[in-house]
Amino acid sequence: MDALNQWLTEGIVTLLDLMPSEKLGILATDESCIPNAPVSIAGKKIYKCVCGLYNAPLVDARLSPKVIDTNSIYYATVTSPVSIIQNGKIQIYPNGTVYSVAYPTTSDVTLENIANFIREYEPGVILFTAIKAQLSKINSTMILPTMDVEGVTKPTPPSAPSFTYTNAVLGSYVTQVIGDLGTVPSFTIPTNTIDFTISGLVDATEDTELATVQIGKLNSQINKLQSDIQANVQSFNASANAYTLNLTKLTENAKLAQANISAQAEKSTDLDIINEAKNLDKQVEQYKAQLELFQANLSGYQTLITGLVQTYYYDVQNYAIREKALMELLMSLKGEYSEFLHLHLGVATQQANQ
Repeated sequence: MDALNQWLTEGIVTLLDLMPSEKLGILATDESCIPNAPVSIAGKKIYKCVCGLYNAPLVDARLSPKVIDTNSIYYATVTSPVSIIQNGKIQIYPNGTVYSVAYPTTSDVTLENIANFIREYEPGVILFTAIKAQLSKINSTMILPTMDVEGVTKPTPPSAPSFTYTNAVLGSYVTQVIGDLGTVPSFTIPTNTIDFTISGLVDATEDTELATVQIGKLNSQINKLQSDIQANVQSFNASANAYTLNLTKLTENAKLAQANISAQAEKSTDLDIINEAKNLDKQVEQYKAQLELFQANLSGYQTLITGLVQTYYYDVQNYAIREKALMELLMSLKGEYSEFLHLHLGVATQQANQ
């Protein structure tokens, strides 16, 4: 509610500063200004200063000594009065009345009650407030989605086996089972180059063409990020598939080694070779089981990463759609506000947008 009151108050102050004098006069109140008793202008919009029936125009403060000097051509009289502002106060010479409109404070204004204001200008205050609220909403939602791949634990590959054997023939069968698994592939989150700051939004509200450029810039940056996401996930899947292919090859080699070891044991009559074959077969079986478990974990890891990336991709896409819609609504409100100022206050479109 505090923010709403602040925006309403700012809207009223803005319109008071743009209001034509004939309208400002409706709201003005008067204060007497006697010699040596200047009137404070803090928080006020000065409508006019008069001395009797004569206006007292504002003159340079450096003329203060001269407007009270009877020998000076600048000497102020009841028929040629002047006003001077110094130190936040206004003095009419020789005397007079100050007409002003007090700027509202946040405590004076609510959405239900805009006191001491001209009704025909109230829609302008509401539009001004709506623009501020929309900017605030955009600012609060301008948080690009993130993806936490660091929180996903990569499966740890089994250590390279060290098979125990003495028979050279049996040992030759497990040579192809031993291979370098290397590092498990990782997904790299692409660098976010999107620059859609609130200051850029404010700049973009200056005119429709600039806003269109800003929206186009956002779309281009979003498209690049999405393209980078797709490229990176393709690279990750290619690396993961190649890694899995090597893993599958080692698993198949283990199965082949077991078959060869069994065949060698079956045709041998040497009990030592038979016992060594059984022992080596058991070692290969254990390693094969480790490879198969690791392969299952790797597949689950790849599936999880792919799912996270897909979610991230669509989150970024939805972000782009949402921010574009918010920006377009902001521009629509800005256009209505500019039109209101032009029709009701005669403010040129370019000036209204500033």
